[in-house]
Amino acid sequence: MEDFDEEPEPLENPEPPEELEPSEDSGEEPEPLEAPDESEPLEDPGEEPEPLEDPEPLEEPEPLEDPESPEELEPVDAPDEEDSLKSQKSGNIKKLDTKEKHNENVDSEFRELMKEYSEKTNKKANHGLVFTEKFKEWIWDNLSINETEKQQLLEYTNYLNEILKRMVEGQILFSDKNITAICNDINEKFEISVTRKVVSRVAKMILSNKNYLERFSRGLLPEEIPEVIQKYKQGASSAELAKEYNVAVMTIFRRLKEYGVHSHGFGDLHKTKIIAPQEFTPDLAKFIALIMTEGYLNERGVSIKNTSFALIDTFKKLAKQNFQIENFSESIVKNDDPNRKRVYRCRISSVELARFLGSYIDKSDYQNATLPNEIFNLTEEDIGKVLQIAFSADGSVAFRPRIRSATNRWNITKQIELGCHSPSLIKQWRRLIESLGINCYINAGRIIISRLENILDFKEKIDFLEGIGIQKHTLWEDYTRREVLDALIESYKYPMVKGFDSKEEALEFLKSLFKPKEKRKCTL
Repeated sequence: MEDFDEEPEPLENPEPPEELEPSEDSGEEPEPLEAPDESEPLEDPGEEPEPLEDPEPLEEPEPLEDPESPEELEPVDAPDEEDSLKSQKSGNIKKLDTKEKHNENVDSEFRELMKEYSEKTNKKANHGLVFTEKFKEWIWDNLSINETEKQQLLEYTNYLNEILKRMVEGQILFSDKNITAICNDINEKFEISVTRKVVSRVAKMILSNKNYLERFSRGLLPEEIPEVIQKYKQGASSAELAKEYNVAVMTIFRRLKEYGVHSHGFGDLHKTKIIAPQEFTPDLAKFIALIMTEGYLNERGVSIKNTSFALIDTFKKLAKQNFQIENFSESIVKNDDPNRKRVYRCRISSVELARFLGSYIDKSDYQNATLPNEIFNLTEEDIGKVLQIAFSADGSVAFRPRIRSATNRWNITKQIELGCHSPSLIKQWRRLIESLGINCYINAGRIIISRLENILDFKEKIDFLEGIGIQKHTLWEDYTRREVLDALIESYKYPMVKGFDSKEEALEFLKSLFKPKEKRKCTL
C-alpha cells in the first residue's frame, strides 16, 4: 500500500516520466541539423555564387535551405512519440517489429529458446512481465550459442521487459480492453503466459481505486441488454457475450437472471465449443491415454496437473489437434511444501468435450476402468506413442543404490516402472507393452521393465517425452527421465558382479555416468 501512495502522481499523466525524458531529448536532436544554416554559405548567394555565370540556379535551392526547414524536421521525432502512444492505445504491437534495435532472426531464435527452456527445465521463461534471471543464466550457459549471440539475446531480453511493461500500461490507460483481453493480447503476441492477477496488479498501481473500478467494472448499457438477451437466446454463450461487450462473465449472467432468461444448461459460464473427430485416430488415443493416467474428467470438462510443463504443453497440443480447442485455463497450484516441485494445472471447461470423452473413458469406477478397444487395433508404432504418453505421465526410472542383505554389499537397481492402482487397467497397460515384444511384470501396483534387452526395446519403441523431469529432492532431480534412462543404459557397460562396499561408492559411480551440468554466472 505504501507503493500505491507514492506512485499515483507521476501516473496521472498519461505520458510516464520515463518516456518524457527521451521525448525531450528527441526534440533537441534537430539542432545539429541547423548547423548548415549557421554557416549560411548555401543560403547567401553573395560569395559562392559569384564565380558562376548564371546565379539563377542558385536561387532555386533556397526553398530547400529555407530557414523554416528545421520546423519541417522537428516533426520527424515527434511522430515517434505519437506512434508509441497510438500503439499503446490500440495495443497494436505486432510480433516485435524490432528492425531498428534487433533483427527478426534474434526474435525468432529467442522464441525457440523460450520453448526449449520450458521443455528442459519444466519452468516458464517469464515471471509476470519480466523474464527470469534463471532463464538469462540458462541462455548464457547454453553451449550451442556463441558469445556474440548470447550478448544479443540477453540485451534483447532486457528490451522485451521494457516493451512488455509499456504495452500493458498503454492498454490499461488508453484502450477499452478488460483484464482478460489484455492478458490474451500479451500472451498471443509475445508467446508467454501472463495471468490476470499480474495485469490487475499493474492497473491498481497506476490507477486510483475509483478509476480502476470505473475502468474495469463496466456494466451493460441499457440499450445493450436487449441485444445480449436476443443473442443469448440464439445460442451465444455467456463467455462469448462477455468478450463481445467487454464485461465480466458474471455481469452477463446476472443480467440474464435479472430479466428471467433461463440458462442454456450446465456449464454455460465456461462453455468451450469443440469440433470432435469423426473416427478414432492415433492422436485421439494419445489424448485418452493422458487423461487415463494424469487427467481429471467430470461433467464440466477435463484437466491435468503435473510438475513437468512439457506434459502440460503436450495436453494443449493434443487438444488442439483432436478438437481444435484454443481456450485453456492455466494456473500454478499453491503448495507450501519445499520438498515438492511446482505443480502446473491446465483445464478445458467444456460440457461438450466431457460428453465426448465420456463415451470412451469411465473413471467413475476406477478399480474397473478399461482402455478403449480401439487402442489395441493400432499399429505397433502408434501403440508405442500411446505408451510414451502413459510412461511420461505416470512412469519413472528406478536407478539407485540398494543394499543386498545376503552379501551386505551395495548393488544398483535398474528398471523402468509404470504406476497404476486400477487392477483392470494395469493389466491392459501390460498387454500393450507386451504386444511390442517387451517383457514386463506387475508388482505392488507397478509394471516393472528390467534386464538390458527389455530396456533397450523400451528406449527404441516407447521412450519418454522430451523435457519430462524427475521429482524434487531425489537423486536425479536436475535431470530429465530421458537423461536418467540413457545413464542407466550406459551403466551396463560396466558389469559389477560383486557390487560396492558402500552407498557413497555406488553413488559416485552413478554420478559419473551423467554429463556434468556446468553453471556460469550471467554477466548481464
